[in-house]
Amino acid sequence: MKILGMLLIIIAGTALGNSAGNDLRKRYRSLMELNLLMGFLKGELCYGADPLEKVFERLSQRSESCLGVFFRRVSENMKRQENISLKEILQEEQEWCLRESGLTEREQEQLVKICCILGQADRTTQNVTLEEYQYELHQEGNDAGEQMKQKEHMYRCLGFMGGLFFAVLLY
Repeated sequence: MKILGMLLIIIAGTALGNSAGNDLRKRYRSLMELNLLMGFLKGELCYGADPLEKVFERLSQRSESCLGVFFRRVSENMKRQENISLKEILQEEQEWCLRESGLTEREQEQLVKICCILGQADRTTQNVTLEEYQYELHQEGNDAGEQMKQKEHMYRCLGFMGGLFFAVLLY
C-alpha cells in the first residue's frame, strides 16, 4: 500500500510538471496562431470591403482553437446586438473565450484594443496598426519560444523530482 501511495505521489508531481510545461507550449502556439490570423485579417481589410462581422466570421473559419471561437462569437454578437458597442462585445468574449487560450491578460487586452481600433479607423490606420501588432506578436512569439525551450524540460523534470522527493520524504 505504501509503494502504491509513493507511486501516486510521483505521478502527481510529474503531471504537475507536465501541466506547467504544456502551459508554456500553449501560449507559444496561441501567439503564433494569432500572428497568422492577424495576417489574414490585414489582407481581408486591405483588399476587401466587407463589414467587420463578416471578416471576423471568416477569421473564425480559419481557426479551430479558442481564437476561432472568440472571433466567431464576436461576429455573432455583432450581428445580433446593435445596442452594444464593439468594445463591450470584445471584452465580454475575452472573458468567455480567451481565458483558456494560454495568452496572458495583457496579450488578451491588446487583442481587444486592436479589434476596437479596427472598428473605428480608416484603412491606412488599420493596416499600419496591424503591421505593428504583427511585429509585436512576432517578438512575443519568439520570446515565448525561447522561454518554452528553456523552461519546459525544467518544469517536467522538477515535477518528477518534486514527486520523488515527497514520496521519499513520506516513506
